[in-house]
Amino acid sequence: MLSARFMLVATALVPVWLVAAIDVSFLPAIAGVLLPPLWRSRNRRNLVFPFILLALAGANLVIHLQALGMLASGSDRALQFTLNAVTLILVVIGGRVIPVFTANALPEIRVRRLVWADVLAVGLVILVLAIDLFPFLYALTGPVALLAAAANLIRMWRWRSLATRRVPMLWILHLGYAWIVVALALKGLAGMVPVVTPSAAVHALTVGAIGSLTLGMMSRVALGHTGRTIVASTPIIAAFILINASAIIRVVIPIAVPGFYLPGLIVAGLLWSSAFALFVIHHTPILMQPRIDGKPG
Repeated sequence: MLSARFMLVATALVPVWLVAAIDVSFLPAIAGVLLPPLWRSRNRRNLVFPFILLALAGANLVIHLQALGMLASGSDRALQFTLNAVTLILVVIGGRVIPVFTANALPEIRVRRLVWADVLAVGLVILVLAIDLFPFLYALTGPVALLAAAANLIRMWRWRSLATRRVPMLWILHLGYAWIVVALALKGLAGMVPVVTPSAAVHALTVGAIGSLTLGMMSRVALGHTGRTIVASTPIIAAFILINASAIIRVVIPIAVPGFYLPGLIVAGLLWSSAFALFVIHHTPILMQPRIDGKPG
């Protein structure tokens, strides 16, 4: 993946088809690594993920083929499929780990899961993904996306999100999942409310949900897998705040104050970059050292 990104700046020296081939091969390689152990362990619950990665690789291939002039169209639909597939992954994995992390860290509160809400939340996201694959079904996108937003909001309500407000390592995950709800709601409203554009839903998902959940999970894993207590330091709390401020600006400014689009874009980009820069600066020394508890890893 990194090699493909680096090669993009040297396309005058490297054939574009080679860059595309290297980039497209990344996800199948990951799927090939994941599938054998999942199959041997009969881990049926996670067996679907290597195939989702292969589907994402297929979408990536379509985008590259159109860029190379080998396809007349398809990249827009492939990109939308990718965003929907990532949403599905976040909804499935988030629904598994966020309530568990919350219950373990805050045993005094009662975190409950509703089976029907879980099924509905995941099922409606799958339905949104399926609808977006077929243009003749696009009229259903808005209503189904709004239903998916409502189902996921009901799901979150049982996770006691407000009780996590004093625990940054928890509220960043809850806030990241809340951005999925916002993204689905904006996707649903995009065809009904003129000021809400489809890009608002994209930015709520990418900057808000993916940004927050990625930063939150990386911070948790970096501490837990090095034998440290899973407590957010001041720089990481600042990173959590910055990533969400970036998402708010990126989503709200184009809708509420479209005249400030470019300044808002610049500020959002700076905040987003600063959030991940803080993570790199703070966690690189931690990840470069042995576990503090002496265990291997």
